Amino acid sequence: MKLWATISDMDDNQKLQDDLRKLKDWSDKWLLKFNPDKCKVMHGGYNQPTEYYIEQDSKLCKLAEVTKEKDLGVINTCDLKSAR
Repeated sequence: MKLWATISDMDDNQKLQDDLRKLKDWSDKWLLKFNPDKCKVMHGGYNQPTEYYIEQDSKLCKLAEVTKEKDLGVINTCDLKSAR
């Protein structure tokens, strides 16, 4: 599952956090839990000081920030340059 959003201000930041809450609600309904340890945040372009959380077992788990991540065999980086 991937979420993508352009964050220009704190309202956009809150909208993305709300989307994470909605995903959690969906996962509870369908009994498909997310593993917070595998959920990550990657900032592309200008890095605003934001933190995102997902709820798991009634606890808020902060999502780890990464600068690169392998997805389907391709390494994606926050600066959109190729990585090995």
